[in-house]
Amino acid sequence: MRRVFPLMFVLTLSVALALAGCGSAKTTEPGQQQQPEPGQQGSAEQAGNSSNQVVLTLYFALYSGTGAWLEPVERAVPHSEEVARAAMLELIKGPDDGSGLKAVIPATVKIRSISITGGVCSLDLSKEILTDSASIGVSATTEGLLLAAIADTLTEFPTITKVKLTIEGKSSGLVDGRPVEDFWGHVGLPDELVRDETVIKPG
Repeated sequence: MRRVFPLMFVLTLSVALALAGCGSAKTTEPGQQQQPEPGQQGSAEQAGNSSNQVVLTLYFALYSGTGAWLEPVERAVPHSEEVARAAMLELIKGPDDGSGLKAVIPATVKIRSISITGGVCSLDLSKEILTDSASIGVSATTEGLLLAAIADTLTEFPTITKVKLTIEGKSSGLVDGRPVEDFWGHVGLPDELVRDETVIKPG
């Protein structure tokens, strides 16, 4: 019986230390930033409060001899309660220099308003998305990639399933002498933008 107590004591101490170690692995030390897993950045209305940063997934254009695609890019930005707006601002900012990727939307475009109701993101952009389209290069390909990039970037958030895009508050009629419904003159402006994974570069 004298040998039983020490053995039980050692086993009990080992289990206690192991459990303590598991608990401490979840603790974030002061000054550390806990990054969310890709695709788990949370609600588009409000990012999680456990981090000073949020990781966004953006889609930029990739052109090659075999075709044109959207390439997903993860970018960490300061925490914001309006992460859908933050994602659009980063999309407008464009890809990093030297990435080999191309912008899908003119850098002069401004977000006039953005809101989310019932899974639909209502996005109103400034007229520069039409008037400055030449900075991207107007074609059926670039127009299609732009619309898909907006939809795919915003539907990364689980609270968004569709995007209603308007220009200067209009979905039809003229803006600066240009028909909004024609958009860039090839694909046209759909009533709603939905996620399109067929244009995402195969992994």
